[in-house]
Amino acid sequence: FASCTNLKTFNIINEAESKIKKPVISSNLALAWNMLTISGIKNTHAPGACLVSYYYGLDHSFQSPLLTNFFQYITWLGYSDFLFLFIPFCYWFCDRKIYGALPQFVFVSALINSFAKSLFEDPRPDNTLNIDPWLDTIDPSFGFPSGHAQLAVVIWGFIFLKSNNTSIKIISMFLLVSISLSRIYLGVHDVTDVIGGIILGGISLIFLELILK
Repeated sequence: FASCTNLKTFNIINEAESKIKKPVISSNLALAWNMLTISGIKNTHAPGACLVSYYYGLDHSFQSPLLTNFFQYITWLGYSDFLFLFIPFCYWFCDRKIYGALPQFVFVSALINSFAKSLFEDPRPDNTLNIDPWLDTIDPSFGFPSGHAQLAVVIWGFIFLKSNNTSIKIISMFLLVSISLSRIYLGVHDVTDVIGGIILGGISLIFLELILK
């Protein structure tokens, strides 16, 4: 912690944080970040941003090339490029009595997510934290709730519940958790975005189960 009158520290805070891997902040910066938080602004690209990153669950001190590659590939499983191949595969090659309604329900769930994003208009973390190579940074959607987390619960949660194969159940749960975590690790969602997506996905999955019964 630096004194509020120690203005000379302002230009070295980022360097200090990168070296010691700990938040460095002054009382003036704490006041500024608190005002941004109250205003609903998630700007994590400024001196003292390390503390705000911790606050939003975006601590990247544990990043490694191996983890980054893993999460970059695993997060692709939540994008339309993969889903447009996987959902029809389930429809055509799996039991249609079970998976027949899944494509329509995924579509409806995606529409609900889009509506929720527009309703809450919650911004994503600052783009400087983004290491997701698949995200459209020119016109990204809002952050809350995470579409990846929501659809991961709907799709892989559904497969987990319907499959009698232990290996498929393990893989489904692994993908559900990994896809959700990838959004935080890659810096494109904060913890509340992902939790919101998981909750909305869980509610959607319950409705799907009720409809199929």
